[in-house]
Amino acid sequence: FHERPEPGELALFALLAVARGADGILHFRDRGCHFGAEMYCLGVVEHDSSRGRTFREVAALGDALSRVGPAVLGTHVPVEFAVAAGDYE
Repeated sequence: FHERPEPGELALFALLAVARGADGILHFRDRGCHFGAEMYCLGVVEHDSSRGRTFREVAALGDALSRVGPAVLGTHVPVEFAVAAGDYE
């Protein structure tokens, strides 16, 4: 995400991945960049090291996944077809 996700959006995408067979979720940045050549990117922890909404949502997601993890770990969803498309505008 280059902008702050809407409330619940992190959990939505993580749980969608788990529902499709993912056994792990990785949030790319624990904290946003202070400097560098990369595009501005938000992290789980705020720039000032405070534990804001994103941190609380990731912590709640961890709690939820710890409850359902044993039931879904190692499961998979068979894929019968795929659609590939491109937007070249």
